[in-house]
Amino acid sequence: MRSPETAPLLLWLNGVGFSYALDGNVTIDDFAVAEQNYQALLDFLSRFPELAARDFYITGESYAGVYLPTLGVKIVNDKTNFPNFKGMAIGNGVLSFTLNYQTMVPLYYYHGIVRDELYQRLSSTCCNGNIETCDILGLFNNLTCKPIISELYDAANPPLNSYNLYETCYLSDNGPTNKLSVIKRGIFHDFHRDKPKRNIKKNVQFDTPTGCIQVNNTYIYMNRQDVRKALNIPASLPIWTDCNDEVTNNYVFRYYNMTKQIEAISAAGVRILTYFGDVDTVCNDVMGAKFLTSLNKTIIGPEVVNQPWTYNGAAKYADVAGFQLKYDGGIDYLTVRGSGHFVPKDRPREALQMIYNFVNQRDYSMPVPQ
Repeated sequence: MRSPETAPLLLWLNGVGFSYALDGNVTIDDFAVAEQNYQALLDFLSRFPELAARDFYITGESYAGVYLPTLGVKIVNDKTNFPNFKGMAIGNGVLSFTLNYQTMVPLYYYHGIVRDELYQRLSSTCCNGNIETCDILGLFNNLTCKPIISELYDAANPPLNSYNLYETCYLSDNGPTNKLSVIKRGIFHDFHRDKPKRNIKKNVQFDTPTGCIQVNNTYIYMNRQDVRKALNIPASLPIWTDCNDEVTNNYVFRYYNMTKQIEAISAAGVRILTYFGDVDTVCNDVMGAKFLTSLNKTIIGPEVVNQPWTYNGAAKYADVAGFQLKYDGGIDYLTVRGSGHFVPKDRPREALQMIYNFVNQRDYSMPVPQ
């Protein structure tokens, strides 16, 4: 048994769902989020300075593919407050917008979701005969290609769950759920607002897929008066919602690629784990693999075939949990077999083993000690 002094301590930084601004200005961007996260960590350490000497890791998923690297750069440049920044783990992170959209269409096609005629039409009309090298994101404002791209992405609408192709799509009833906000969770509204493409959402109309999210019970619970009182939510603040349209529509994306940030963090001696549930199409594993290839790092081990890692690797019939690839500079790439966008939810056993072994610098197939 570990003592409280040595056991891992988890600090969660999450949006609370009661977003508001006293001055009515809810505009925010990647720069501000990185700074706010950094200041939150400094405030935490000012309250618990005895924790500063511990090894320190940051983790996150999805758009944390931007949140974490931008925060990580601030941390590596502050050795005084963060002398033991050891690692960063990103799950299904959007490390490159261009590669994410580029790889999304072939995934639909090879899963039989998109008709061959439509796929070939996009290829010949907009992509010089090669979708796999096509800048789909750069075509969003192309009047010829826009309708074709819209048809392709509409194929991911419910009842298909784009966050996990093999999971049932559960939708909220026509009740108190903020349906418009849930729609914003669809793939078209996750990653395409920014300068200079910020005009996309005004000039280009796509049929955005509704997210496969069931939040009716959460909505009712979080808006109960006794719950709000227990959470010290002022009565003047708005109701709880899963997503906030106003905040979403005013968010300004500043980055489309995390190469510089990843390279800076790796160069500082901080280890990086990028892991991907392999049936997520929103932030997919092929995008992650292509991004890491673009860094031109040296592969450690076999260069042709990714090696499997297993759950409970000591067992005679160990389960293949996914595949792994290691690069110099302390960068690891793992897939998690059969998992969607949220690996800890879909594959909790494998996720625990993966993170435990990453932190302790062990083989990913080694079981977690009992």
